[in-house]
Amino acid sequence: QTTSGEVVVPPPTTSPTTTTTTTTTSTTLTTSMFTNILAAMKAAARTANGWTQIDGGKVFTNASIGSASTFGGIAGYQSYAWNGTSFVSDGIVMAQAAFGKDGDRWGVEPNYQIAHRATSWTIVPGALMQVSAGSASNVWGVNSGGAIYKWTGTTWTLMPGSAVSVGAAADGTVWAHTSSDKVYRWNGSGWVSMPGTFRWIAVGSATNVWAVNAAGSVYKLNTTGGWDVPVVPSGTFIGVSTASDGTTLLLGNDGTLWKK
Repeated sequence: QTTSGEVVVPPPTTSPTTTTTTTTTSTTLTTSMFTNILAAMKAAARTANGWTQIDGGKVFTNASIGSASTFGGIAGYQSYAWNGTSFVSDGIVMAQAAFGKDGDRWGVEPNYQIAHRATSWTIVPGALMQVSAGSASNVWGVNSGGAIYKWTGTTWTLMPGSAVSVGAAADGTVWAHTSSDKVYRWNGSGWVSMPGTFRWIAVGSATNVWAVNAAGSVYKLNTTGGWDVPVVPSGTFIGVSTASDGTTLLLGNDGTLWKK
């Protein structure tokens, strides 16, 4: 070794054949190690703080989850659903999607037409800006004027109040948020003001409520009626959706989709 720290390798003492074999083996090991490191880096990029990135490179603008195996979203105005290994397009244009616990699915098209899928997609009378489906028996929506509606199974019933969006759960729980970012919970006959100011609200059950504020920070309702800050991937978020089984989707400001 020289004084500068450079390592001087002595001439090989083995035959050229042996030297060639050794060099080839060394190169193979180096390539294998590089491949493993690259795979580990990619895997690490897809997981963060217990969340797994599942967007598959698509840029989502909306996402919804009904259960651990029933979820999807909108990317490029196309409706996608998870088939167990990847997102598959429904082949229809959609602006917003809603997945229920029982597999019931709803969506809003860019022209505010309402689509419903039990076994196949059909157009439902009415016009909504946003729809939320906890299950087939608890579907709520908001039109462009802020009016709130509930699906009866055959038609939409106008409900009290006004909102920008609603979140409906399979157990009947419903929350809403207004244009002033205030949030309310439905008590069966009217809206009860709840603490916090949020840009988005998601409801999986009475005890599983998530929200995103105007700054893109994520919150979760605690047992005392306040809001905790859960551990989430780095960055800011524009949406959240949660199911009755606790499975939750986070929609990143960059269109990434995270599941836990």
